[in-house]
Amino acid sequence: MLNGNRRYLLSILTIMFLFSLSFAGAQDTTEVGIEKGNYWEFKLVENTITDANGDLVEFAISASEGGIVEVGGTFDFEITEEVTESGAYDYTLDNGEITAVGTGDLDEFGSEAVFTDWEYWTTAAEDSALFLLTEVTITDGTDEFKAVSVIESDLIFIISYTVEIVYYKDTGVLKSMSITSTIDSVTEEMTIENQTGAVAEEVPGFGFIMSLLALLAVPVIAKKRK
Repeated sequence: MLNGNRRYLLSILTIMFLFSLSFAGAQDTTEVGIEKGNYWEFKLVENTITDANGDLVEFAISASEGGIVEVGGTFDFEITEEVTESGAYDYTLDNGEITAVGTGDLDEFGSEAVFTDWEYWTTAAEDSALFLLTEVTITDGTDEFKAVSVIESDLIFIISYTVEIVYYKDTGVLKSMSITSTIDSVTEEMTIENQTGAVAEEVPGFGFIMSLLALLAVPVIAKKRK
């Protein structure tokens, strides 16, 4: 059983990761690097994260049967409709077994693609609800934009929780995302990497990681070690 203090901490962390993202300041919504017909291949490079029972937290593009991606497996992220003026767009995730359909938002830092207004993100990314109450380091490089968020505590038990997100600056598409959890000296990690690169593949016609972060935040932090 979790003690009262730990339950309180978990509640705060859960709320933090489930908040809807919101940003201050003016975003240049003309800075769009994706278009209908673009697709990128992503690979689940590593996954050792377990839940409160010690079972592996499976990475899935959909709750439907066949939606699970195993370590070493890949899935395609395809833009299926043009981006709207607000930054919304339709996409599919396809792992070769099923195709999941979703709607993305370029104004959500941490999602599969964002607006390419990097001057804005230099300030807005670290102020987002995604990184609430954490220390964030922003690296605005020539070709890549990286944000690293860290939570560390040793008040009740030793814990370190790190989220690293990297985008290609040309297109605003995710290059990689990793989540690393250390609890009581046990480290677990999930890493997703873009296999295509900054420039998209193109396909004719119909064809990740706020929800992913929300999905993983509870089992990763809530786990009780034996």
